[in-house]
Parts: sequence; C-alpha cells; structure tokens
Amino acid sequence: MGNKVASAIAKLSFKLLLLAAILAAATASPAPSPQKEVPVQEIIGKVIDGRDVAYDNVTVIGDLIFRNLQAEGKIKITKSRLAGVNLNDSSFSKSLDFSGSIFSSDADFSRAKFNEYTGFEEASFEKNVSFEEAEFPEAIFVNASFLGVSRFDYATFNDYVSFSGANFSGGSFPETTFLAITDFTSCKFDNNTDFGKASFSDVVLFKYANFEEGVDFLAATFDDVIAFTSSNITKANFRLAKFKGPSHFGSVNFSQDAIFDLAQFDFLAYFIGSQFDGNLSLLSAKIANINLQNTTFSESSKIFLKDADFSKFQTHWSHIKKYLEYDGAAYLKLVKNYKDLEWFEDADDCYYQYRSESQNLKGWGLSRISDMLACVTCGYGVRPLNPVLCSLALIIVCTGILWRGNGLRNPGHMDRRTELFDAMYYTLAVFFTIPLPDLKPQGRFRYMAVLERAISWTLFALLIATLGKVMIR
Repeated sequence: MGNKVASAIAKLSFKLLLLAAILAAATASPAPSPQKEVPVQEIIGKVIDGRDVAYDNVTVIGDLIFRNLQAEGKIKITKSRLAGVNLNDSSFSKSLDFSGSIFSSDADFSRAKFNEYTGFEEASFEKNVSFEEAEFPEAIFVNASFLGVSRFDYATFNDYVSFSGANFSGGSFPETTFLAITDFTSCKFDNNTDFGKASFSDVVLFKYANFEEGVDFLAATFDDVIAFTSSNITKANFRLAKFKGPSHFGSVNFSQDAIFDLAQFDFLAYFIGSQFDGNLSLLSAKIANINLQNTTFSESSKIFLKDADFSKFQTHWSHIKKYLEYDGAAYLKLVKNYKDLEWFEDADDCYYQYRSESQNLKGWGLSRISDMLACVTCGYGVRPLNPVLCSLALIIVCTGILWRGNGLRNPGHMDRRTELFDAMYYTLAVFFTIPLPDLKPQGRFRYMAVLERAISWTLFALLIATLGKVMIR
C-alpha cells in the first residue's frame, strides 16, 4: 500500500513539474530577433533625395557622413546601432529622432541646425559627441548616456530641452544659450562639468542632480527660477553668476567649497536644509535676500562675507557664529540686518562677538584696555546684567577691605574693631550716596570711599545707558 502511495505522489509531482515547464515556455518572451543590417549608402541616398528616413532596430553598416547638407525629409533611426556619424554644418527641416540608438564611434553634430523636434531619448554615445554651436528647437535627451566627452559649447536651445536622467562622463556647456525651460533633473555628471557663461532665460531644474567632481557656473546668467534642490555637488563655482530670479539650493549637499564670490542674487537665495562640508564663500556678493536656516556646516567650514552687500540675511546668529570669518564691516552689516529683522538678541550677540574679536586683534595699549573694561562693565553696551554684577562685586570687595582692614570708626566707640555688618552697611550707604555720620573711614580708607562712589556712579550710568539701548528698540 505504501509503495502505491509513493508511486502516485511521484507521478503527480512529475506532472506538476511538466505543467510548470510548459507554462513557463508559453509565457517566456521570444528571443530578440537579430538587427537587420542597413548599408549607410541607402540612408544617405534617401536624405539627399529629400525623402523620409525611417528605421527601427537596425545596424547601420558604415559611417553616416553628410556635411553642409539641407535635409528636407524626416530622419528617424531608433533603437539601432550606428558607427561614426558626422552631420556637422547641416540643416534639418523636419524632425530628427535617434531615440534608443547606440553611437559606437565619435558623433559630430557641430553647427547643425535642427528646425523641428530633435530626439535622443535613451540614446547612448559610447565615444565622444559634439553639438558645438548647434541650434535646437525642442530637444529631448532624457536618460541618454554620454560615455565619452560631450560638448555643447555655444549651442542654442530655442525651446524646451530635457536631459532628465542623463549620464555625463564629461559634459561641457560653456556659453550655451537656453531660451526655454531646461530640465537636468536627476542627471549624473561623473567629471567636472563646465557651464561657464551659460545663459538660462527660463526655469532651470537641476533637482536631484549629482556632480561627482564639481560644476563650474562661472559668470552664468539665470533669468528665472533655478532649482538645485536635493542635489549633490562636490565643488560648486558660481563666481560672478547672476541670479535674476529665485534660486533654490535647499537640501543640497556641498561636499567641498561652495563659491559664490561676486555673485548677484536679485531675489531670494534659498539654502534651507543644505549641508556644507567645505567653505561657503560670498566675497563681494550682492544679495537681496538669503536664507541659511537649518543648514549644516562641518567643524572646519568657514563663511566668508568680506565686502558682501546684503539686504536680508536670514539665519540666527547662533547658527553661524562659529563659522563666520572675521571681517568688521560684515559683522556690522549683520548687526544692522538683525535689527531690521527685529531679531534683537541676535543683533546684540553678533555685536558682542564683533567687539570681542576686534579686541583680540589689538595689541596691548590703551585701546585694548578700554575695550576690556567695556566688556567687563557693560558687555560692550549690550549686556545690562554686567553693570549689576560689577556693582555687586564692588560692594563685596569694599566690604571685605573695610572689614579686614579695620577701616571704620564710630566716634562713640573709637577703640572698637570694625564689624562685618558695619562694613557692609557703610559700603551700601556710600554706593547709594546716603550720608552716615555715625561711621567714618580712617586713614587711607577715606580714599577708598571716594573711589567706590565714583565707580558706583559710573556703573549706574552704564546700567541706564545699556538698558536704554537694549530695552528701548
């Protein structure tokens, strides 16, 4: 009986395995058919004759070369493999589409003029490619791969262009003109990328982009909104850049220095939540409004504001005081900024640190000594508690001197030693200018009483002045 059951189970298992294999074979994707080979002369002949070119999933045999040609028909070679391509100085009246195609050798589209839609979505350039001085209408490079050097120097994009998700091994966009919405969202730039003197006339998106070795936007111009939100930038050079619209750098990770020297921000520069592992340099920058709240700096980071001109600097003093490189003019501008924002405690703390650092830079002399006295007695005019504490210290010291030195006498008890209570009583009376005929200082202690009264009046005046400055805004 047991053998029959075991045999039945074995047969059932075999049938199930066979059925699974049949179902897997039925649902499996068919093997891709080999690409058809197309001689390049066939394509060139159609282009020269002004006919449309349409190929999909083919291998082009030979280099596609036609220069200074006016192509009248549509050109569509998608999901195909091409060798060398040289279409420089050519003009394309209708759309050109190489979506999904692979360029296995160098491709040259320099000085080409595209008059209709140009598509390179998911195209792969395995070698170098040049679009230098090319002119584009709407252009799509979504998820394209540029494995060699890709040059777009002096190119002009007249309409919407998207490089979203593209991967650049070595990208170059110096003096490129973008006249419409430009999208570099989620792009990856493996090497240093050059956007020097590039011009962006509309919204620009670099959200979630990754610049592995850094990016250079030297003297670039942004006429509208620019967004680098949540990007990773190793080293950022925005020296002399002009931001004419709002600029969003929120949650950006700057792995090295972020340089905005001589940059111009006409609207809000938004850096909330960004991380600076290197320095933030704003030397001689002109800033309408910058927000650095909730940013993170490394222990070695520095913020440079020398000669910067800013109207509104939004971040609390406690957040940047450890990192701000000393510059007297910058400190005083920050003090004024905090007062304009009605952040009065920040203004006082900033001014106090400014005076402290200024004092430390002075050599020993009358100026430094007077600064030290101003620090102790009134906290440079922003610490009203200091005169109170100094007054308490003065009362305690004078009381101790009179008591230990036996410096007081009662006319009715000239032989009695000065008691602690009498010394305190007399010191308080002198401090508050109350006459005491029953206690008299003896000998040199008379001078101490005069000195105490002079100091007490000075401290009282400092207290009134400091309270007036701090409390009456």
